[in-house]
Amino acid sequence: MRTPIGREMGELLPTTLDEVDGIRAWIGPAQQWAGIDCEVLLACGAKGPSYYPKVNEALAAVLPHARTLLVPDAAHDAVNRAPARVVEPLAEFFASPARVR
Repeated sequence: MRTPIGREMGELLPTTLDEVDGIRAWIGPAQQWAGIDCEVLLACGAKGPSYYPKVNEALAAVLPHARTLLVPDAAHDAVNRAPARVVEPLAEFFASPARVR
């Protein structure tokens, strides 16, 4: 709460319970998302919560055009810090041409 980002996160804290309720409403097997037929990049930081890579791998196994990215030395907030190891793979993903189906 001593930094600008800390203050911003403190202001957002009351929304957490609503977000968790929303997540709980969608919990289920990864297979429920198998109909998503677009390019998907499932990214998480290697220093983030340990369940993220497991969830991403499960989703990648059922999404036909998904790939995973485990960002080394990055935590859950890696996008906020935007180091090159996060920005470069995202830029590559968004710059690549879409597959025609």
